[in-house]
Amino acid sequence: MKILTLLLISISVCFSSEFDTITNSDLSDSVKVNKLNSFSRNDTYNFNSRKAALDSAFNISHRNIYHFGKAFTYLNYAFLFLSVDSITKSIDYFEIACIGLRDIKSYKELAESQYKLGEIYSSLDLFNKSNQIFFKLINTYDKIGSKDDHIYGKIISNYNMLGKNDSALLYRDKVKGKIDQSLEQSRTFSLAQKKDVKNSILIKELTNEIEKAKFRTDIISFFLGILLFISLLVIAYLIYKLKKASKQI
Repeated sequence: MKILTLLLISISVCFSSEFDTITNSDLSDSVKVNKLNSFSRNDTYNFNSRKAALDSAFNISHRNIYHFGKAFTYLNYAFLFLSVDSITKSIDYFEIACIGLRDIKSYKELAESQYKLGEIYSSLDLFNKSNQIFFKLINTYDKIGSKDDHIYGKIISNYNMLGKNDSALLYRDKVKGKIDQSLEQSRTFSLAQKKDVKNSILIKELTNEIEKAKFRTDIISFFLGILLFISLLVIAYLIYKLKKASKQI
């Protein structure tokens, strides 16, 4: 039990060490904020460590009126609370993040936030709220030249769940041309492009596995160093005892 406690304490020291290295470094405040946000997305750390990183990132951003940093910190707060099923807090942070991301014109991340927020509202049976977000998402997609025809289906589904079948049919007729055009483009999507997408996903998964393996290796090296240090202390103590005993003889 004592060994387990010591291991847990050592791991906590390791986590806090990286956190302190960022906050106490000579890096610019904007770089600190970005690194702290990256720290918060590492799910090998516990909730409290990740939240502490975001709290620090928010304070630095607020103090320096760093709008970019605040927007991304709010977004990471939203995903962090969502990861522990704190839905109400997650929604609040997604809403604030959407405002901040729109203000700094970070439309790719805004689309990501709106998509997730719309899905959350649907899961809570708040179908009107969900459609409001999805309509905004379509406008965001237009800004970045992106498409996701699943959104049309989600909007129609929400109308049906509200019992607004006429609205669902009207909207289906309205977007039918867009859906048909997109389906045709999907049919002509080359096998080579599909392979590239799969390779990209595999590379991303492999990179994540390498990062996790590196983290585990660092932890093992840390504990091996501690064990080596303890072993040296024990050996030195035994040599001292042997010398003392030989002198007495």
